[in-house]
Amino acid sequence: MIQQLTNPCTQNYQQFQNIIFEPDMTWTYHDPMSFPGEDRDKELPYYSHMIMKRPVPGQAYSTITSHLFELSYNVIEEILQANNIQLNTIYRINLNSTTNGELKQSSWHKDLSFPHNNLLVYMNKFDSGATMVRDKDNQKSFEPKPNDAIIFDGDLDHCHLTPTSGRRITLVVNYL
Repeated sequence: MIQQLTNPCTQNYQQFQNIIFEPDMTWTYHDPMSFPGEDRDKELPYYSHMIMKRPVPGQAYSTITSHLFELSYNVIEEILQANNIQLNTIYRINLNSTTNGELKQSSWHKDLSFPHNNLLVYMNKFDSGATMVRDKDNQKSFEPKPNDAIIFDGDLDHCHLTPTSGRRITLVVNYL
């Protein structure tokens, strides 16, 4: 259900990691009250840096939204190649950042409404902040360490816990 990958931590990866921790890195705040639906108060606030916007209904393509696209693409390709995984299409690339506080869980969700895989790369050190994936009654949890990378089927619900200390920065890639 969750497969841990080898992250070769290449020069590209180290350069990407350095850039996202620079003081002038742009992050966008997502307030839970801006989410649609009745359960907005159960959503967690977070920061993100969108690198490649997901396709939206009626639009058959994704949009590159950040100067970090080429470097992030190289990092993704290097990680997948190191694990003998064929990359066909990338639908979305995003950096998510959640902060410490009470141990809280994000809502269970799927990133896209069509077949895809999820790649998560944990960019930094933080305490707790597990990722959980479930398939019906079967649930698996992954406690990440810095530079860990995992993949799982995008058709499965997933969520995460906020870190108990520090900032949890994750590279999220939806691909086929």
